[in-house]
Amino acid sequence: MAGGGSAGHWLEDTLRVACRTLAGTVPRDAALRSGADFDAEAGRFTLSFLGRPVTVAYPSGEVGAAGGPGGAELPLVHRILLLHYLVQASGLPPRNRWVALHELPGGSFHYGGFQARALRPLARFFGPRPELLGPAARTLGGWPLGLGHAGAVVPALPRLAVGVVVWRGGEEFPPSCNILYDAAAATYLTTEDLEYLGIAVAEGLLEAGPRLLEAGAGGGPAAAQEQEEGTGGPAAGGGRRRAPPRRAGARARKGGAGVDPRVG
Repeated sequence: MAGGGSAGHWLEDTLRVACRTLAGTVPRDAALRSGADFDAEAGRFTLSFLGRPVTVAYPSGEVGAAGGPGGAELPLVHRILLLHYLVQASGLPPRNRWVALHELPGGSFHYGGFQARALRPLARFFGPRPELLGPAARTLGGWPLGLGHAGAVVPALPRLAVGVVVWRGGEEFPPSCNILYDAAAATYLTTEDLEYLGIAVAEGLLEAGPRLLEAGAGGGPAAAQEQEEGTGGPAAGGGRRRAPPRRAGARARKGGAGVDPRVG
């Protein structure tokens, strides 16, 4: 997926190819690998996208909000991501190790645009007010992540979660942000699709953040401290989500070989 003046036509062509590819898959196999539900009688997948249920018709590939008409209410890029996910998902378990986009195959090529469209806008808004990241993530079905001054995990797709980490900044560093993926993410989507998935997460957070700010949500410094400790917030299915393994957290905080925290 790409920008430019002909982006609309290019995306429409990409959508058509994705629909044809989905039609050639075995739907129950696709559901098993992706974590989606498949209703053979209705000819429809149901899965969660950014915390909301969506449907994908089989074999047509028409995408829409669950319980709603058609796919027109979902952006074209989001429809393509959902189709690509159903077709490409490997079904492999998570590796419980966070990586940044530039660590994925070909990720450096996509990183400049990713910074401009996702990391820097997140840093500008949430850096000065990290206590809002947790509540914003909860609007997308997310839960706390014990990294940075505030961190959250957003269940972007059934087997593909995205981590978001924010630092307030200080005298030496401006506010910064990083978006992280499980190391198995490249077996579910291409790096280009993962870039757009991260942008979709950022857009969802930035849509929720100003509303929360206007409503006076966030809980102030105490909530930010709770975010840093990785506590609070409901987990999907009940209970609390654990922070990633200590090894992954240490790398992210220290800016080791795996993740540079001061990006954005």
